[in-house]
Amino acid sequence: MSALVLVASALAGCATVEPASVAPAVIAQASERSVLDLSASGSLETPQAAVALAMAHNRDIAGDLLEVGIAAAELNTRSRPLNPVMEVVSLPGGDHGRVYDVDLRASVMGVIATPWRARQARAVYEAERSDAVLRLIDFSADVQRAWVSAVAAKQRQDLYVRIISAAEAALVVAEELDAAGNRAPIALVREQNMLVTIQLEEGAARLAAENARAVLEQVLGMPVALEDLPDQLPAQAMPAAVSTENILEASLLLARSRAEVEAAARAAGLENWGSLLDHAEIGLAAEREDREWARGWMAELSFPVFDQGQHRRAAARLRAEQALERYAALVTRIELAWSTASNVHNLASEQASRFEQDLLPASEAMLDQTLLHYNAMQVGVFDLLAAFQTRTRAGLSWVDAREAADLARISLDQLAAGGSPAAAGDAAISMASQSEAGGH
Repeated sequence: MSALVLVASALAGCATVEPASVAPAVIAQASERSVLDLSASGSLETPQAAVALAMAHNRDIAGDLLEVGIAAAELNTRSRPLNPVMEVVSLPGGDHGRVYDVDLRASVMGVIATPWRARQARAVYEAERSDAVLRLIDFSADVQRAWVSAVAAKQRQDLYVRIISAAEAALVVAEELDAAGNRAPIALVREQNMLVTIQLEEGAARLAAENARAVLEQVLGMPVALEDLPDQLPAQAMPAAVSTENILEASLLLARSRAEVEAAARAAGLENWGSLLDHAEIGLAAEREDREWARGWMAELSFPVFDQGQHRRAAARLRAEQALERYAALVTRIELAWSTASNVHNLASEQASRFEQDLLPASEAMLDQTLLHYNAMQVGVFDLLAAFQTRTRAGLSWVDAREAADLARISLDQLAAGGSPAAAGDAAISMASQSEAGGH
């Protein structure tokens, strides 16, 4: 028993992790990996500034950071030996005084398995800490995506507002011409129908902008108005070239999975002994009778007659194999997410460039020429409205491509910083589907 006490005393001197210092360290680690910058004042001018604003107002992310401190406190607890147990029994002794029976015992596994338990607890803590950094990086990406979608939705709505203004002005002229009897009645009906169609589309764009604003408001944790956002998406630099090997090395989710594999392997090794010595105790025994103390030792263990622990050991081995399979599956998901985001970014960037260099100037030139012919009374109001609509469609297609490229770029940055492949891959696949459907 004295040897066990000495071992327990030595193990109790293990270094502890200060729970209050964990959250700042997690934020610093996330900042090194991503655009998370708490030194920024926070605004809605850029997606990066919106992240700093969200960090100051979103209470959910603050609660996640507290979870890491809780994990640190639990690490400190699990890294210590189990406390010994003292049992004191006092019985009446008649003329010889009271009889005392004192036992002091400690669990054998509770002491000698402390190093294994501490290493397992450390692995669990490191996994939780990696997960906290992962949540911050994913949160940063979610804020940026919400910001990009809200600005793009506002930009689409603005384009519809412009064409409605032009259509309403042109329709006034058309009604005057129709009143003078210079045209067939069907022309006015056709132009009125076009205006109603554009108004309905503008209503849908306004609803989409409101939905995007609400999503941004939710991730920021504070009220947001569309007027607070920029009028258009800012230009984005091309992402740096990063290999798949670098992405796998940076992945925090993969680091957590590796920690879980290690923890499961250690648990399987510990179970080999734990299943047999789970109920084994050794300690000191003392008894006082006739005012004299008698001292000795005691041992208590269970006989593995009905259960030799083979099923517990088998379950532990299977959990270790399961952790390995999930690790391999995660590698595949990360590689596929990176490939999808890269393809979407390249294609969308190429589309946006073509729209900006070719389609937008062409539609603008067509509108200018249509205005000249309209002023010369060589084309009608319907042709002018069609030219306005073509110009607007070109602008909408450009915004769609820009949004897809920006969202894919955020996914690439998210993966490069070690973020989750699920959110990055889902965002890229969603934008790819919208592009295939034709967007707007």
